Amino acid sequence: MNLTRLAAFTIAIYLNGHFAWSHDPVTGLPNWIYQNHRACCGPEDCKPIEAGEYEVRSDGVWLPATEELIPFADILQSEDFKAWRCQYLYGNNAGKTRCLFLPGAS
Repeated sequence: MNLTRLAAFTIAIYLNGHFAWSHDPVTGLPNWIYQNHRACCGPEDCKPIEAGEYEVRSDGVWLPATEELIPFADILQSEDFKAWRCQYLYGNNAGKTRCLFLPGAS
């Protein structure tokens, strides 16, 4: 990476106001999940998911592993350009999706 690109990248990070890839040292989650969605998500229930683990359809996002269709209105914006799925750990909804963060969601 040349110096001009590095400088542009550094300025973009600075103007953005946070380092999207930084993680909370206690929870291990990206800071943006922990700080903005604490009620939804914790270190035990959130994991990154790969592009092959979900399918964008016309009616929402399909998660084959849990056989869930998440409506677009329920999908949150990922701030680190990775997909994250948080699940319920207990109760009747255990294993079901609690929060889904995708890049490009609004």
